[in-house]
Amino acid sequence: MDPVKLNQAKEAFRERVNELIERGKEVEEIKKKDNSSLGFWEKRKLNKEADEKLKKFKRDCYALEDDYETLNFAKSPWRKFGAIFYPLKLITGILCAIVAIVWILQVVIYTLPDDPFHPFLNEYLEYIDFFPVFPFVTISVFSFYLLFAVITGNLMLGLK
Repeated sequence: MDPVKLNQAKEAFRERVNELIERGKEVEEIKKKDNSSLGFWEKRKLNKEADEKLKKFKRDCYALEDDYETLNFAKSPWRKFGAIFYPLKLITGILCAIVAIVWILQVVIYTLPDDPFHPFLNEYLEYIDFFPVFPFVTISVFSFYLLFAVITGNLMLGLK
């Protein structure tokens, strides 16, 4: 984004924030309103309308948060190097896919059966034992990948 468009986007963002603040005050007033003099159906109707406005307000707040992240990304200094990072992300994704497939194969071939079909990674680690750093690096890569996969999964699924 060039600076002119970035300033226009910031201004539009400010207007949306102010509009949401006003709508939030309206929703708060509706929720605080005393409806004790109304009948059951009128109370229910007003509560339903207030809940719908609150849901729409929350939805708009979440959309505004997403737009805020997009706006921050647009003004970050890393945006200039975006074309360089895409191939790195692709390579990292391919390497992570390979590590995941090897983990799954190790579990299926060696860990799950009572009588393992093949020692798979165990034999590989013995084969590269001629220089002691290689098995250490291999185990570290697999362990850290598994750790980060579990943390990412918990953040994505466990916190929703």
